[in-house]
Amino acid sequence: MVAGINAVEATKSKYDRAYAASDELNAGNWYLPHPQVASWVNEFLFELSSFPLRKFDDWVDAWSQAAGELTAGVDYSMFTSRVNVFQGMRLPGFCSPWEW
Repeated sequence: MVAGINAVEATKSKYDRAYAASDELNAGNWYLPHPQVASWVNEFLFELSSFPLRKFDDWVDAWSQAAGELTAGVDYSMFTSRVNVFQGMRLPGFCSPWEW
């Protein structure tokens, strides 16, 4: 065990983990630094784009497990129900959008 590093037990195959995480990457929900700033980015993207056809897939494995850990505990329920941000607000001269 190394201090500051949490062990992650793989629960699915490497392919399943990568497939599950790929939608987030394809949607642009992951920030990657410019390759001029971080020289590893081109290698990372090449490995992702050639997975599972190439022999080496360490970047894919690490990224897909990190993506799974980062999104596992996220509660998206606040985005699926209507939230009235104007509730209780009565300012002079102010009306809610649905009162226009």
